[in-house]
Amino acid sequence: DCASPPASAHDKNGLSLESGHKSAHIVLGLWGLWIWRKDKTALFKPFVWLNVILWGSFAVAGWLMPDFLGLTAFNRMDTILHTVVAGSGVMALTTMRARK
Repeated sequence: DCASPPASAHDKNGLSLESGHKSAHIVLGLWGLWIWRKDKTALFKPFVWLNVILWGSFAVAGWLMPDFLGLTAFNRMDTILHTVVAGSGVMALTTMRARK
């Protein structure tokens, strides 16, 4: 059988594609906290852009291909949350430009 394994299938180290999705949320969240805590305002805009592009692409994929590969990242709730995160990033960027 040439069918690919489900996304929830784990490799020999116990990792799955879903592990990467969850790790990305954690790493980006820690980076955001570090930017805030250390007052690294120069990094705020790139941080927001990365979130808009990354989670916006996850949102678009989730709306176009619901439950893609069985990944939680593309289920309805995560798609809504990815849309909210990307949308709030767009609002933040718009507000930043308006203040200048």
